[in-house]
Amino acid sequence: MEFTPTPDRRAGIFAAPVPDPHIEGRGLGLSWVGYGVDHPEAHLGVIVIDAGILRIASVYAVDRRTGRCVEHTRLAPLADIHLASNTCAGASFAVARGFDLRMRHGFDAGIHTLRLRSGNLDADLTMTQDPGRSPPLVASTPIPPTFHVYTHKAPLPVEGSLRVGTTTRALDPRRDLAILDEFRGIVPVPTRWRWGSFGGFDTEGNVVGANLLDGWLPRLRRLQTPSSLPAGPPLGAGSHENALWLGPRLSYLGDVHFEPPRSGPWRVSDAEGRVDLAFSPVGLKSVRGLGPVFRYRQLAGTWRGVVLDDAGARVDVDAPGVLEEGRILE
Repeated sequence: MEFTPTPDRRAGIFAAPVPDPHIEGRGLGLSWVGYGVDHPEAHLGVIVIDAGILRIASVYAVDRRTGRCVEHTRLAPLADIHLASNTCAGASFAVARGFDLRMRHGFDAGIHTLRLRSGNLDADLTMTQDPGRSPPLVASTPIPPTFHVYTHKAPLPVEGSLRVGTTTRALDPRRDLAILDEFRGIVPVPTRWRWGSFGGFDTEGNVVGANLLDGWLPRLRRLQTPSSLPAGPPLGAGSHENALWLGPRLSYLGDVHFEPPRSGPWRVSDAEGRVDLAFSPVGLKSVRGLGPVFRYRQLAGTWRGVVLDDAGARVDVDAPGVLEEGRILE
C-alpha cells in the first residue's frame, strides 16, 4: 500500500490516517522518530521516544572493528525532550546538562539534519530524502475499536562527521546510509516486537535495503474479531512494513519470524521461502525506562543472506544494519 504526499499534516506526510497517541483507549500511545547511521567502521543510533508518561532520548555509537559501544540516555523531566508531530518540516530535540541532541526533519525540503553533542560523542549530519530515488515505506493500519499503527521508514544518503572518543570519521553519501524510523501508534499492552533494517548501494549506485518487523501486526491480528476487521484490502503485503528497497521501487514481503540464537547469528525467515537472512551483531545498546514499563535493546551488526523480490528475483545481502527487541509492560 503506497501513499502520495498530502498537505494535511494531521494525516502525516502521506494520505494515510495517523493515530492520535494521546487518546484514551485500551492501548498505549507510543511515538518515536529515530535515525540509524552506518559507516563501514561505525554505527550511530539516535532516537526520541514519547510514550505519554515516559519520554526518552537515547544515542549510541558502536565501533564495528572492536564492538565497543558508547551510549547516552536521558529521561524527562531531567531533560527537556520534544518529539516533532511529523517529519515534514518539524524538529525533535533533547537537551540536558552535557547532552544536546537536535534533529530537524525535512521531507518537504528533501533534507534532514542531525546535530549531537554528548561527552565523547559528537555528530553533524545531513541526510537527503529523494522519494524518486528511494520511495518511502509507509504503512497505516487501523484496527477498531482502538488500536492503530502508523510508520514511515526511508533510506537516506548521509554526509557529515561522526566523532567517537578521539576518532572522527567522515560520512560519504555515495557509500553511507541513514535509515529514518518514524512510528506513531496506539498499541496493545503488554506487547513486544522484534525489528531489523539494513541498507547499502549496488554497483550502479541504487539503494538496496530492507525493513523487517515481527511484532505489531501479528499480535493485532490475534486480537481481532470478524466485526473489528478494517474496511479495505486485507492485512498482508503492503499493509504493514516488511519490504525491500530496490532503487526506485518497493517490493513488499509477508510476515517474517526472528529466531534468537542459542549460539551464532540471529536467523530471520518467512513461510513463503523468500527471506533467508542471518544477522551477526558486533555491539549492543540497551535502554530501560521506569523498570518494566519500557525496555528495549538494539544490536548493530551485519546482515547476510538472500531475499527474493516480488518477481522472484534473487537479492544477495551483505550489508550493515541493526536488530532490535522491545517490550512494554511485559
